[in-house]
Amino acid sequence: MSPASIITYAFFMFNTEMHERYLFPYMVFGLPLLLTGRRGILLYSGTSLLFILNFASIVSFSSFDSWILQDEFKESSPVIIATLQCILFFLTWGYIDTYQRTLHRDESLLHTCLRTIRSH
Repeated sequence: MSPASIITYAFFMFNTEMHERYLFPYMVFGLPLLLTGRRGILLYSGTSLLFILNFASIVSFSSFDSWILQDEFKESSPVIIATLQCILFFLTWGYIDTYQRTLHRDESLLHTCLRTIRSH
């Protein structure tokens, strides 16, 4: 997995003048998460859902969006979305780090086995 996914996600999360459009690159670079298993699919899907909710809280797609996110929960929805976004960011970061470490460990084990087979 590319470090670009976590870098673009971090840029969205910790930029001083954050804007929703800064999450678009993560949606592209984070696609490999979908190939890593159930946890990767859940993390990417959760981030995608929060991305849509983040947009819907600013620009309504329907009258239901407008009522829920802009009228009914106007003060609390941005806080809830931002909190969940932070949680998902750190979970994604941890998952990518663990996945990369496991991948490198498995590769080195594979190379060790191949060397052993070749030497016999």
